Amino acid sequence: AARRVLLNPTVEAAVFETSLEAICDEGLGFDRCQVAVVVGVGNGIRLDVAEWDTPDKQTLVHRTVSDVVLPGGFLVMQAGEPLGALIAEKCHGRLVLFALSETERGLQEHLSGGGWGVYGRGAQIVFRQGEVANAITAHGPLSPSRLAAIAAAWAVGLDCEQIASASL
Repeated sequence: AARRVLLNPTVEAAVFETSLEAICDEGLGFDRCQVAVVVGVGNGIRLDVAEWDTPDKQTLVHRTVSDVVLPGGFLVMQAGEPLGALIAEKCHGRLVLFALSETERGLQEHLSGGGWGVYGRGAQIVFRQGEVANAITAHGPLSPSRLAAIAAAWAVGLDCEQIASASL
């Protein structure tokens, strides 16, 4: 289905969800993207291949998605992912981290280095790029899935007001 959408010349934007199993079986279905969201990494994927026993090799399937981000694009990941640095290291785009709290491991270090982040603070969602921060009211509970979608929307260029009005 993804290939049919991508081959349609009238399509300007598309959002696809895929599983690690589908990537292993079929590949991605596209070779470049503006924004990639990688979630649920944990300790990586264990494949039934004897040589796939190191963290570097266990992240290869996850990296399939991050490696196709265009220069000027964005990779969205949850702060604190144990293998996040290995997945992001070959990405050509910028890294946007999201977290339920600003105290999540790795988030402040990323932000203090000029990185981008989206995180919850009380009843607010904070958008921060380096030292510049904006916030909107979070209407409803925050979840990792919701924050990933909000971070992706911000990465493609929606501003805080547009995201707030969309009630993401």
